[in-house]
Amino acid sequence: MKKLFTLLAAGLFTFAVTAQDKMSAPKDQKAPMEKKMVAEKKYWCTQCDFSAANPGSCPHHKTAMVKEGMYFCPGAEAHATAEAGKCTDGTMMTKMDQSLIKKNKMMGEKMEHEKMPAKK
Repeated sequence: MKKLFTLLAAGLFTFAVTAQDKMSAPKDQKAPMEKKMVAEKKYWCTQCDFSAANPGSCPHHKTAMVKEGMYFCPGAEAHATAEAGKCTDGTMMTKMDQSLIKKNKMMGEKMEHEKMPAKK
């Protein structure tokens, strides 16, 4: 009976120590891969949801990609700036943010759906 009680006590002690170690880890600590995936997508196409870690051109639309958070004028993406302003045609510059990225993604999905042949 003493051995059973000792084993049970040792098991509970081990469980308590292990659970405490897991609970004491910082809450904002994410898996390294998850952080890397978020950090990689910095530059976006202004017409679709294509993204890349480095500046360059969209392979689909051949336009310069804009860094997230920057302002740009359609047709002059390569001249994106950190501050809002007006384009040469008098319209306000567009901000490359998550709402524009989502809008572009939805438009791309809509166009793909329209390209699909109708089922008979």
